Order: sequence, then C-alpha cells, then structure tokens
Amino acid sequence: MPPAGPPQPTPETHHAGLIIAGIGLALGALSCIGTGLAGATSESLGVSVRYVGVPLFVGGLGAMAVAPFVRNRGAGAAIGAPLGCGCGGFSIALLLLVVFYVAIWPSL
Repeated sequence: MPPAGPPQPTPETHHAGLIIAGIGLALGALSCIGTGLAGATSESLGVSVRYVGVPLFVGGLGAMAVAPFVRNRGAGAAIGAPLGCGCGGFSIALLLLVVFYVAIWPSL
C-alpha cells in the first residue's frame, strides 16, 4: 500500500564538485610523481618543481575531503565548497613551502 500524502522530494545529488575534486587529486598525485622524478635528477630541480607539485596535491586532497559531504546541499555548495577548499589548501601549502625553503632550508 503506498504511503499517504504527496511524495517527498529527494535531494538532488550534484557530482560536479566530486568530479572536479577527483581531477584535482589525480593531477596532484601525478605532479608529486613528477616532483620525485625531478628530485632524482637534480636537487635544485626537485625543489623548483615541488613549489607546484606539493600544493597541487594538498589542494586536491582538501577538495576531495569535502566533496562527498556536500553533494546533496545544492549546486552552489556542491561545486563551491570543493573548489574553495582546494584553492585554500593550495595557497596554504604554497605559503608553507616558500617559508620553509626560504627561511629554514638554508640554515640546515
């Protein structure tokens, strides 16, 4: 017997943020592999490539950490939250790397 009353709407699931986060994480993983290969070739080249590779991975990881939890909260949140967390993670990781290699690395 069907339930009484009108059918309840189901929340829409938006996968765009999850797809974007997955692409960011995959690019970050590939750039970390590239960083390792560059570091095996030359230490200075590895440090230079690391300025892009590691922050890209941290940004992709941050986006992927949020994306599954906001899929059902509307299109704006499903896309905006992973992009915001990814950009924030990239910026923070880049800042920390620059501080490390400029301030701490030379004194080691």
